Amino acid sequence: MSDEPFKMQSSVDPTTADVSIDKLKDQNPFAPTHKVDTVPKDPTVTHFHSFFYDTFTWKYPRTTGLLFASSLSFLLLGHYVNILRYAFKGAYITFAATAAFEYLGRPTTGTGFMTQVRPQRYYTIPRENLEMVFAEIHEFLNFIVLEFQRVIFVENLTVTITSFVFSLIGYFLVKFMPIWSLLILADVLLFTTPLVYLQNQELIDHHVRRASAVANDQIQNARGLAEKHTADYSAKAKAYATDLTDKFVGAYQGRQKITKPDTPPADAPVAAETTGVQVAS
Repeated sequence: MSDEPFKMQSSVDPTTADVSIDKLKDQNPFAPTHKVDTVPKDPTVTHFHSFFYDTFTWKYPRTTGLLFASSLSFLLLGHYVNILRYAFKGAYITFAATAAFEYLGRPTTGTGFMTQVRPQRYYTIPRENLEMVFAEIHEFLNFIVLEFQRVIFVENLTVTITSFVFSLIGYFLVKFMPIWSLLILADVLLFTTPLVYLQNQELIDHHVRRASAVANDQIQNARGLAEKHTADYSAKAKAYATDLTDKFVGAYQGRQKITKPDTPPADAPVAAETTGVQVAS
């Protein structure tokens, strides 16, 4: 028997796989802009990208439905139930019960009931668990920062425009709706919008392309009208400036003629002297 390890040959052509991934990315603008590999080449890519993408696109309907119902229940519970009040109520009932058990147990058994059930070593949180929690928090914060930068620098134009639309709607809704209503609305849209888009992708893309074509036509028409009006106004301004310049030059020359003193010709004294000499002779 040979000691060489068994190598599994893949029947999938890598070129075909890359083309299919690129095609899927072009069809779905909400898809991540990176290729998910076993070992990601980009160190800035976190596992939250694939997690949120799979969750909000309902790749696993049972898990997504459970998360959707849990988030709605938590928001409604936080609004209609005073959780902080019940937390304090549970705390004082627990402390009162343990103190009563300890006090009532001492006369009968010599030691309190709570002393008897007290563990020899109290529970502590392992350092590894805290490191895992902080690592997840760090990954989640990096995910938020990275996605915000991708939206700001327009890595995906559709996502940036969608963010603008929802931000504008939220700006106006916050004036009329309370915070908890906005949170519920955002939660519903977050879980339903990607699903609606994926189920009606062809129809939505068709209308988006049509709207883009109409918008481009309107922009071209507006640009043509703007260029035409600009040329007309430029010609009028040029003619007005030329006319004003001619009037100013004419007025300046006329003023110089009026203010210039009358000087006799240079040969007038000579003629007078010649006439005087002739008379004297």
